[in-house]
Amino acid sequence: MKTLKSRLTEDIKTCYLLTGDDFYLFEKGKEMIKKALYIQIPDINTAVFDDDNFSAKAFIDSCQLFPVGDNFRLIILNAITKISENEKKDILEYVKNPVSTTVVVILDYNKKFEFLSKNVEIVSTNRMEKQVLVKIIVNELAKYGKKISQEAVDSLIV
Repeated sequence: MKTLKSRLTEDIKTCYLLTGDDFYLFEKGKEMIKKALYIQIPDINTAVFDDDNFSAKAFIDSCQLFPVGDNFRLIILNAITKISENEKKDILEYVKNPVSTTVVVILDYNKKFEFLSKNVEIVSTNRMEKQVLVKIIVNELAKYGKKISQEAVDSLIV
């Protein structure tokens, strides 16, 4: 995630594909991107699609709207499992020629969007090494003046 944070300070890409196996890191990555966009009017400039409301047409239509009162629009595809081959083609075409003021974040828990991997910014959400996790846990608790035993850390990480 440190890599994503530094990349976001250098340049905002139009499409991020979050892929991996750590659900906490999916959320952390999404929140980092949201924060970097500084969207002040999220009700107008943010759209979230999941299996209940997703279609390639609705997604692309939403991507082609310009932001109101902000520099960017944020479109989130959250854990989509149903996508047809025609929809894949349409989405790939959009990603190849995106609207520069729209940022798409794809939370690809189900590996349905790997077909985009050559045309988007990949963000790995694979599990962290144990020593990194231990440091994070210890540091987070230290912020609140708390300590944790190695045994407790081990049971949290499993």
